[in-house]
Amino acid sequence: MSKAGAGCNVEGHGARWGKTLEPADLAALFPLGLIAACIGASIVYRRRSGKPVFPRAPDDAVFVERTGRHHGRRRSGADSTEA
Repeated sequence: MSKAGAGCNVEGHGARWGKTLEPADLAALFPLGLIAACIGASIVYRRRSGKPVFPRAPDDAVFVERTGRHHGRRRSGADSTEA
């Protein structure tokens, strides 16, 4: 077995399997970990405060701006042409 595949038992899967994390790799992963930690802390804070993670519009709201998967699709509301 070659040196590149020393950490792998499968033939042909060499260099990536035997590689250890280096400081440059950790520096690249740090921002992603920080973002994930902020999102997780926000979820925990909202649940402990009794707030929903994804807030809903009140039932008696006069206007609600919807974004996301329904964006651009006509719905009943302030801009509707229905009577």
